[in-house]
Amino acid sequence: MILLFAVDAAWAQRGSMMRRAGRKTRTANTEIPKKHKKSKSLPAAETAPKEKEVQKGSITQYTFTDDVKAVAFSPNGRFAAARGPDGETERIKIWDTRERVMHHVIEAGYSGTAETLAFSPDGDTIASGDGSDVSLWDLETGERWRRFEDESPSSGPVAFDPKTKYFAAVMGTRVLVWPLEQKRRKEENVSLTWPDSSQIRALSFSPDGRKLAAIGFRSPERTRGQIEILDPVKGTILKTLQDAEVGFLCGGFSRNGRVLVAAGLRPTPDGPRAELVF
Repeated sequence: MILLFAVDAAWAQRGSMMRRAGRKTRTANTEIPKKHKKSKSLPAAETAPKEKEVQKGSITQYTFTDDVKAVAFSPNGRFAAARGPDGETERIKIWDTRERVMHHVIEAGYSGTAETLAFSPDGDTIASGDGSDVSLWDLETGERWRRFEDESPSSGPVAFDPKTKYFAAVMGTRVLVWPLEQKRRKEENVSLTWPDSSQIRALSFSPDGRKLAAIGFRSPERTRGQIEILDPVKGTILKTLQDAEVGFLCGGFSRNGRVLVAAGLRPTPDGPRAELVF
């Protein structure tokens, strides 16, 4: 099920609560201080204040026949996309949020565990990972215009650089970078140290496109977080960042490119604790 919320006023207030997937998550408008600490733990759910009433807004509902695997918005907010099993096949559905109508239904054809879906910064392309290949679809026509294949059995996160000149994807234990104006991928791909592609949980380009961060963890228990900072053009590893306990699940660069934040779970006697690492 996909729910689109049309917000009539400010959606969240400072310290308000949102309920998502059966869990409570505290949200706050927190500014990062000039002198960053290495990590910043999020408040535990049981200490959060009482849930406040969310301001009213209209809701548009769309459905799939099974669990939705990924959702994404176009940069201008005009289109919303979701992918998941729908009947006998895997589909990518794209809605025009302004007109409240279906824009395209793409037959992705793959019914595995791939959860990749991302819009390009220029809003013209949407990317999806399908097993051993990654496809780029034209948003206007709904047709596939590029397909990247690899011998690896599984694909992972994808990312576009801010100017939509390069496209990066996790294939197996490697991060591969393609210049979008060329038909063949670059020879300078980077071999990473993760034993499995599912442990690379996010890719993020810096705002100037000169760095690419691969973010994840290196143990089955989702601990031992690791971030590789790559040169996407030369294919070299610029820096490796590690945390002995926190396994990173997501992350990205700040707008000015000077801060990289990663979020993950730190094991504690009372259970995993969410933590941000700067």
